[in-house]
Amino acid sequence: MRITKCHAENFGTLRNFDYTPSEGFSVIEESNGFGKTTFSYFIKAMLYGLSPSKKTSLAENERKRFAPWQGGVFGGYIEFVSNAGAFRIERTFGTKESADTFAVFDLESGRESDALSPTPG
Repeated sequence: MRITKCHAENFGTLRNFDYTPSEGFSVIEESNGFGKTTFSYFIKAMLYGLSPSKKTSLAENERKRFAPWQGGVFGGYIEFVSNAGAFRIERTFGTKESADTFAVFDLESGRESDALSPTPG
């Protein structure tokens, strides 16, 4: 699998953040506090969803930890190429897991696809 594009609408400190990695090895070199760790959690969340937790601590509850600080839609999308084709995963997260949404689109046809499970990573 090779990630080709990411967009975080709102995820933790990331707001309307786009990233397109170069081919091969990519490095994100930014100052402390930019959101590099948050971005790594964003990629994980797009591929696997947020880890379920009833904990109240921000450190132990990803849903609370990464809920957008500024409000708005909590989620984004990730595009990637794999042996199965080129896809776009779109996810939004609610205050509870039951409010989350998940959709996969085949980038070649532009249509929604059921080719991947909700945990394609």
